Amino acid sequence: MLKQILANKLFMCKLAIPFILPNFEKDQIELCLWPLRSIILESKIQNGSFQDMSVECPCEIVSFVRIGRPSVSKSKLLNEILTDQYHNTFSNKDCPLGTLKRVISDGMVEAAWYIPSSKSSLLKNMTMFLNLRGDGITHTKQLSGVSQIADIVVVVVIINDLESKVFTDFLYNILESSKSVVVAIDAFQNNKTDVKQKLERFTKVIERYQQNINISILSVEGQVRSTSIIKSEMREAISGMMKANVEESLYKRVYKSKITTDEEDIVFRNAKQKAFAVLNGIPKDCVNLKEAVLPLQGETWASWSQKLKKSIKLRVTKICKKKFAVSAGRCTRGVFIQLVPVNMENSKFDYVLVIDTEGLRAPELAYQKHSHDNELATFVIGLGDITVVNIKGENTAEMKDVLQIAVHAFLRLKLTSEKLNLKQTCIFVHQNVPASDANDKMMQGRQKFVEVLDEMTKEAAEQENIADIQSFNQVIDFDSEKNVWYFSDLWHGDPPMAPANPGYSESVNNVKEAIMGRLTLGRNTYLTITDTTYRIEDLWNGILKDDFVFSFRNSLELKAYNNMDQQCQLITWKLEKYVLEYIKTDAKSKLVSCENEDALENAVPTIMLQLCKEVDKQVIDLNHELNSFVEKAL
Repeated sequence: MLKQILANKLFMCKLAIPFILPNFEKDQIELCLWPLRSIILESKIQNGSFQDMSVECPCEIVSFVRIGRPSVSKSKLLNEILTDQYHNTFSNKDCPLGTLKRVISDGMVEAAWYIPSSKSSLLKNMTMFLNLRGDGITHTKQLSGVSQIADIVVVVVIINDLESKVFTDFLYNILESSKSVVVAIDAFQNNKTDVKQKLERFTKVIERYQQNINISILSVEGQVRSTSIIKSEMREAISGMMKANVEESLYKRVYKSKITTDEEDIVFRNAKQKAFAVLNGIPKDCVNLKEAVLPLQGETWASWSQKLKKSIKLRVTKICKKKFAVSAGRCTRGVFIQLVPVNMENSKFDYVLVIDTEGLRAPELAYQKHSHDNELATFVIGLGDITVVNIKGENTAEMKDVLQIAVHAFLRLKLTSEKLNLKQTCIFVHQNVPASDANDKMMQGRQKFVEVLDEMTKEAAEQENIADIQSFNQVIDFDSEKNVWYFSDLWHGDPPMAPANPGYSESVNNVKEAIMGRLTLGRNTYLTITDTTYRIEDLWNGILKDDFVFSFRNSLELKAYNNMDQQCQLITWKLEKYVLEYIKTDAKSKLVSCENEDALENAVPTIMLQLCKEVDKQVIDLNHELNSFVEKAL
């Protein structure tokens, strides 16, 4: 698991991943497939996009090796080919500590991917690049391995070694297996005449393989050629040798080459056998199995969910070591939780329950009722001790609306249940704000934001007849200076080839430390699992019982609704009062004046007709009054 985590992190940072390692105990090489299974490659295709594991994804493979010790860095050349922006995917002599003597990396093969996109198509296909560390002549097993699984082999060689038997034998072995070869020649110590003569002799030696070989000059007469020219030539050579349709995956290539992999180890084989044994014990129709072994996932769970709320939608996911889905759009639907153990020495608690929710105010839900987002926000903010609100950019307008409803809901919930704790904390994280002085420039905006929330909270408290609530901070703990963070972009450049931004990771770590510090210092007692379930139950029941407030977009709509409701009640009461007074005065006097039963029967229709006329007049007047009220309120 640790190897997979490290491989995934290296891939996100666009750093090379160890692929083939020398096994010194057995004097052989070992290919690492297991760590690569955690890497998901996503790329554009003609009719859309696809995602696949790196070991199963069809791709071209280009191997880079060097013979001898050329003056031009092979790893640096490879970095230039991979991307136009400056980024050291493969460590080289120009990197920090790049000139130190190798101790364990000599003979290692590293891997990285080029992923084409609509914005960048330096190469035609998804391409995996392999880089052999050290001299290929001294690492014959690694050299053979990368040559077997590659479509194209790029050999960086000193021009004086072109005619050596070791190099020509190596070259013939590759060419005879129908591989393509790019020979990158370092002629730093040679003049142009000498280079021309040596190349003429070399081309005669490889004459029958002319279609499968390409030659590129890196340096000559003490000068290295322009990086942009070399990069362009190498890309053109590699692209020209690529196949039109790539069908073979890395796993198939490795299987055919019969290279020893880490998955052939006894530990992997035993785990694989046990996994298949578990799968074989599960019938295709697993409904009955769920009922017997996992009753909460069967009818019991469905009935309970339906009883609580008909519109609820639940998805079962892994809780242990859960990785929340991350992608574009609404990849998270509903609410997911993960119980994270805390390893801090001075921590007063053992676990942190992390809750991940779907985004609020999604464009595809713009025409639906606001109750879904408002209920979700109220539930999550009320459940967590600290809520991190992730906002794209600097605008807080949408979140302001949601918070207004959440605060009003908390006030009403507090009235119905004294067990609910009001004092939750909110932290706002603004993504994609690159300005280093954003915190200073946004100070006035944050103050205005707090003023609006304070005014809204005060009005909500007045509507609910709660006299001791005067500010937003009394309901939700929020400090506009300490609880607002600004993050720069996650990526350096355009994905999928953009590396992760180290500054983004530093900001995330700072927020994490602030959260853990607040949790550690802010409380003396903490919830148990049982306490947490009680809190969930109390909060959920409160939301279900008092759900009318969630149907409004913000507190302004709610206030308008309440004012309109009061006016309608007043107008209704005026009409009822008029009818009651008419019956007690005019109708009563006419009925009392009747001398016999016949007169009484004749008087009733007359009274009813007169009442209808008077009511119609009153309705017209009251309608004018209501319309006038609405016009003044606009």
